[in-house]
Amino acid sequence: MLNYDYLNEITGGDAEFIAELLGDFASQTPDLIEQIATAIAQGDAATVGAAAHTLKGSARAVGADEFAAIAFDLEQAGKRGDLSNAP
Repeated sequence: MLNYDYLNEITGGDAEFIAELLGDFASQTPDLIEQIATAIAQGDAATVGAAAHTLKGSARAVGADEFAAIAFDLEQAGKRGDLSNAP
């Protein structure tokens, strides 16, 4: 779920800019998710933390707050070196 109020606020309601932001997010996200999944499978907590940090920032930038919260949890797990609860 996207926070459209936030998107409209940061873009001044510019539909082209919103589309550009969402397009960038959509193009970058699959690679980051793949990096995280691979790192979880390999037990590489540092990579999980780093990729999740990037994903969190990207999600927040487009108002994907729930997605950002999940990325934050993964980032923290990576920082702790504890991937036992990672999906």
